[in-house]
Amino acid sequence: MSSWSHSDFLNQAPNLTEDHRYLTRQEIQKIPVGVFYKKKDVLTRHRFIKFILSRGGEVILCEAVDDRGFWRINTKELERIAIECGVRAGVSEIAILGELGLQGVVLPSDVEIPRGNIGTPESRHDIERLYADYTDMHAQGHFDQDSPDLDRLELLTSWVPDGARTLDLGCNSGAFGAALLTKNCEVHGVDLSYALVEEARGRGVNAIRCWAEDTPYPAEMFGAVICAELLEHALNPLEILVEARRVLISGGILVGSVPHAHGPWGHEDMGHHPEHLWALEQSDLERMFDSAGFTAAQFLIQTHGTAHPIGLAFKARAA
Repeated sequence: MSSWSHSDFLNQAPNLTEDHRYLTRQEIQKIPVGVFYKKKDVLTRHRFIKFILSRGGEVILCEAVDDRGFWRINTKELERIAIECGVRAGVSEIAILGELGLQGVVLPSDVEIPRGNIGTPESRHDIERLYADYTDMHAQGHFDQDSPDLDRLELLTSWVPDGARTLDLGCNSGAFGAALLTKNCEVHGVDLSYALVEEARGRGVNAIRCWAEDTPYPAEMFGAVICAELLEHALNPLEILVEARRVLISGGILVGSVPHAHGPWGHEDMGHHPEHLWALEQSDLERMFDSAGFTAAQFLIQTHGTAHPIGLAFKARAA
């Protein structure tokens, strides 16, 4: 038996009915400061954490990720830990975890995660309930300087012309709008969460609470529309694109992104994540753009510093 002991919170059992759920502000406040890696006092959907391995007076600081309720350690991180802990070279991941006292607590990278028991929204009522207390993406650490999500924000806002009157569909707490204000854009936004609308207004966005599929704006009001990480959340993504085309001037630009269908939040994530209703292929988007009245669509695969496709960014013109 290994003489190494680990942080107690690694023993928590996964809850397959709540995987990927954003926590409320009240829940975040109850999390012990110092446990979680991203912003220390904030628990994100995929939790990057620091934990301790200790043996006598020896202490090793380690990093893991909560993958759908199950702890994993990156292969390179596990190799680093093994070297620091003096585990013999050339053994399997399972053997390393066993020698560190982590077998059965942390899963090897090649073990398949059980599917969750997540309820999928099927109506507008379900959607409204899901987003009634949605957490601020700033509070979740999505746009910290060390966050890969910052890549998406910088790319999409760079595609919006300076000074364009812009509508951000699904604006959350206004990160994209705040960035566009520095480009002299007039920014409007919509979201289903009253709290997030207030957060966005505090960042200078003219935000209102309404459905992205049915906004109150007149036709041809905007020169640009942002649709970042929204289409996969919609009951009918095409309805959002049709509305985006309605409010855009002819020649106006639509920019946005979805999780890459073959990345960790695409097909393999379906059934684990209640907010993601679609894993959209590029061909799916091309068909919807054509139906909604967009042309000249361009796509860019985003890896966010990994070796895998994570996101699919797009821009298109209103015909």
